[in-house]
Amino acid sequence: MTLHKITSLFVFALACFAVSAQPKAEWVSTSHDYGIINENDGDAKCSFTLINTGDSPLVITNARATCGCTRPKYSKEAIAPGDSMTISVSYDPVGRPGRFKKKIYIDTNTEPKRSTLEISGVVIASEKTIKSRFPVDAGELKLRSAIVPFGKVMKGKIKTCFLDAYNISSDSITPQWENLPEYISVMISPKIIPPGEQATFTFYINTLKCPSWGMVEDSVMLIPDTKSEYRIPVTATTIIKEDFSKLTPGQLMNAPAIAVPDRVNCGAVQHNSGIISQEFKIENFGKDELLIRRISTTDPGIEISIDKEKIKKGKTATVTIKIDTAKISDIVLNSRITIISNDPERPELVVRIVGEITK
Repeated sequence: MTLHKITSLFVFALACFAVSAQPKAEWVSTSHDYGIINENDGDAKCSFTLINTGDSPLVITNARATCGCTRPKYSKEAIAPGDSMTISVSYDPVGRPGRFKKKIYIDTNTEPKRSTLEISGVVIASEKTIKSRFPVDAGELKLRSAIVPFGKVMKGKIKTCFLDAYNISSDSITPQWENLPEYISVMISPKIIPPGEQATFTFYINTLKCPSWGMVEDSVMLIPDTKSEYRIPVTATTIIKEDFSKLTPGQLMNAPAIAVPDRVNCGAVQHNSGIISQEFKIENFGKDELLIRRISTTDPGIEISIDKEKIKKGKTATVTIKIDTAKISDIVLNSRITIISNDPERPELVVRIVGEITK
């Protein structure tokens, strides 16, 4: 065998050895459950052990967590074949009550490149956190708010809204909801809330099932636990509007058009003189039929009625205002009547009821 062939075989053998000599990452464990953590006890710490079972040095090139509350620490020194390294992980529980599960991604010069570690546990909230994040008292269940604000919702649409809760007791809680109107439903997750953990109430509003327009407010009842008779009211609010965005140019040209006075002047009204009445007209100067979706006021001293809610082209409807002078205590009468209609240009109008109250 020539010297050239011997040299070639030697180089080939070295190349094969270089290819086969690779680092290999093996973990003693890839998950850690802290169990119960007290928020006031500070950072919770644990460690993971990495062993290089390969034939060449192993290097950690990067380590990161899915959340800033979780911090991995490691040495940048290479791990020789057969050696091990400890990676420490700390979790900051401050302001994070309830169950948690976080992932830590470790990148190395191995194949596959990435390993995934996981930490989990339950944080028992401090009194300060409970008061700041769950200020509404519902017995042993604390709520983020006592209002479920859906905001503006177009008629015919379904919208969701979320309300968080926290179980401060040492037992599991099974909450229930009562007095839900037909157009509101609630999903509870989890249905049974373990001690020290959070839950989310997901509210759904189906506007097709709601008979009202404009500002709608309903009080629903939360029973924090089926074992108690304690109840707390929660207010669900929404503004239901009509969607005119799909009207064609032709439909807009033929749309109804509403006309109302800016104000109704009652003049001098004597306090505690019984019930007085005033009227004003709603006119449709458009082409299609005008539909009065809602006419309302928040003033308890005023009652409103309308003789018809469908107004044909060129016709009018009469609105009757009855004022209970015993309930008007201010020296000036200044009330608002809100009118919601199917006029795409002016779907919501306000008429002011004004006057001077005399003794």
